[in-house]
Formats: sequence, structure tokens, C-alpha cells
Amino acid sequence: MIRRRHIAGRADRTDRRAEERARRREQMLDAAERIAAAVGWDSLTMIEVAEQSRVSRALVYLYFRSKAALRLAIAERAVWRLSRRLADAVHQQARGVDQLLAIVRVCLAEAGMSAARTLVAAHRETPSPTPDLRLGESTFRAGVESCRYTISGALELGIRDGSIPPDVGAARTVAALLWEFICGVVLLRGPAPEPGSDRPDATSAVSELALQFVERCVRHFAPPISLQAQAH
Repeated sequence: MIRRRHIAGRADRTDRRAEERARRREQMLDAAERIAAAVGWDSLTMIEVAEQSRVSRALVYLYFRSKAALRLAIAERAVWRLSRRLADAVHQQARGVDQLLAIVRVCLAEAGMSAARTLVAAHRETPSPTPDLRLGESTFRAGVESCRYTISGALELGIRDGSIPPDVGAARTVAALLWEFICGVVLLRGPAPEPGSDRPDATSAVSELALQFVERCVRHFAPPISLQAQAH
């Protein structure tokens, strides 16, 4: 009985330590995102992340060995958050076309898309990624594939239920193209201006135009020859 209590107590302590590590990691990622949004990624320093997280710089480096690893972790978290939100969005719609448009709305409203998208260019510049970066990149790309899979599922449902033309093309190909289009719109749109800023807010207008473009494409689609060939 005493031994069982000892084992249970040790397990509880292990769980608490794991929860504390996860909490600190999220705290550092939140701080890094705030700093990057304010001064830009190139100007961000690990010292600033430590100060805003209220931890030591050594602890930041214990969790993230470099700025590249930190950026990768931000992108990884962003894309998996987006994946979960896309799954929630499609469950609220019955028709495929409505699921697809709900996906686009979520993507265009997702601030984390910018962080997720900027990872790709930054990580390609790393000539010899360390094993931890390779693992993180693999997890990130799995998140991207999860998002594309949800888009592809909405397209396939729309073709079956008649809300999307059957000649739209191969669902996975169109899903990949649509994902790239959304990412491009998010980067082109940029962040919304700060409250009180004199800069005009064009983000809503750009998002609405992108949504209308996607809707017109999927409802009245004339597929290019290349997509027709891939579909058959």
C-alpha cells in the first residue's frame, strides 16, 4: 500500500512538472509572437523573449536552441491551431460548398497563418538543419497536410452533393492550390492597423474579395486543361 502511494505521488509530481514545462513553453511562444508583431522577426532577440516571459535567457535557450527553433515552434503551433479550427468549421456546415467557404473565412481570420507561412522561407535558408529542427519541420508539414486534407474533404463532399461542379478537378490538387492562394492573400493583406492608427484598414476588404473570388471559382468553375488532365 505504501509503495503504491509512493508511485502515485511520484506520477503526480511528474505530471505537474510536465504541465509547468508546457505552460512555460506557451508563455515564451506568446511573448515571442507579441515582440515579433511589434518590432519584426529580424529585430526580435532571445533576451527580449526572456524578459517578457519573466524567465532567464538560459531557460529560453533550454526550450529553444536558436531563433530558428523558436520561429519553427511558433509556426507549428499556429498551423495545428488552424487545423483544429478548420475541423470545427466544417462540422457546422452540411453542404460541401458551405464547408469550403467556412474554411476560407477561418483561414483569412487566422492571425497565426502569417507566422506559419513565414516559416517556410526562413527554414529553407538553414543550410544544415539540426535534428530538432527537422523534427519540428516534419510536425509543421503534417499540420499543413491536415489543413489541406480538410479542404480536400469539403471539395469532395461538394462534388457528391452537387454544390460544387464535378469538373472542378482533382480534389487534392485543388486543395493544394487553394491553400497556397489563401496563404498568399494573408501575406498580401498584412496585419490590421493598431487601434488609433492613421493607416487605413484594408484587411477586411481584401479578405472579402478573396472570399468572393473563391466562391465564384467553385460555383462556376471552368477548369484549366492541366487540372482536367489530372482529374482523369
